[in-house]
Amino acid sequence: MEGGFYSSFDADSEGVEGKFYVWNKYEIDALLDEKSMVFCDYYDVSEEGNWDGTNILNIKTSKEEIAEKYKISTDELDSILIDSNKTLFEHREKRVKPGLDDKILTSWNALMAKAYINAYNVFKNPRYLAIAKKNIDFITSNLLSADLQLKRNYKNQKSSINAFLDDYAFLIEALIELYQSTFEEKYSELALKLTKHVFKHFFDKKTGMFFYTSDQDPELVARIKEINDHVIPASNSIMANNLFVLGHLYVNSSYIDIAEQMLLNVKDQVKSNPAYHGNWFNLMIQQVHKPYEICIVGENALEMRSQLYEKFIPNAIIAGGAKGKLPLLENRYTEGKTTIYVCQNNVCDKPVKSVAEALGLISNQ
Repeated sequence: MEGGFYSSFDADSEGVEGKFYVWNKYEIDALLDEKSMVFCDYYDVSEEGNWDGTNILNIKTSKEEIAEKYKISTDELDSILIDSNKTLFEHREKRVKPGLDDKILTSWNALMAKAYINAYNVFKNPRYLAIAKKNIDFITSNLLSADLQLKRNYKNQKSSINAFLDDYAFLIEALIELYQSTFEEKYSELALKLTKHVFKHFFDKKTGMFFYTSDQDPELVARIKEINDHVIPASNSIMANNLFVLGHLYVNSSYIDIAEQMLLNVKDQVKSNPAYHGNWFNLMIQQVHKPYEICIVGENALEMRSQLYEKFIPNAIIAGGAKGKLPLLENRYTEGKTTIYVCQNNVCDKPVKSVAEALGLISNQ
């Protein structure tokens, strides 16, 4: 496996929407025999169906309720569900599969990498982090050139199409998240380099916003700027958030100023149509509730970072490592100690030695 994610499977197979994925109750009864009643009750399967005359496996009742109803333990229920799902999966593999769209898109892959990083932070499953790293390595190895020219599409061992702003923006965002989860500065450094590339080739000095296409692409009648969030956030809203975080990590006030100006540029649209500017609201909240710059420095930095992520701190920007080189970490390392600094606007409280003390500083502000 190379580490990239294909774009999609079709919804249809054999000309029928969802045919590969849905189930008739009689089919499940025949496959599961005496286990079928419990399985169907848990997954909302009925003869009339829960979708267009068929059934999508859909959990509507807790395991505790089902276990009590059938006078079994939750462990017994888990065993039934695991065995039953395996049986159904093996049967489904014999069906005609939907068509696969096997192109690999930079922007969508970066979104997947970020999702895996977030899952790692919550569940502490190292496999999720490994998948995210492998995916980022795939992008940087196959879609990024030495001069930071990014490609949008990868298919049949070839990359093609000059990347658009969303490809750069989402990749920068994923790299920032990956740095904050690993303290490996190669990720933040690449995010910074790509940001400088984006300024060089996408930034419109007249408006303070970013074009969707690069000045390295063939000239268009008009170069658009993507402002509104839709099924995925707008590339300008992602870049504004990226600049805000990088500005704090690298103590670069100009990045923060540009991010704030970008938000001011769209304030009227945000007010009049908030549903299409959700990601801009994230930046607005960060400006109202100034972020905590949490620096964890020393040999046990990653362990403390993991403990810190057990608490949800939405306005935290985290940096650290054994001997971090980021400007935010400058002059914070003490030999033989692991310390935590809680700062705002690069002004810090006295360093503390435990996550509990750091959380105490945050709750008292």
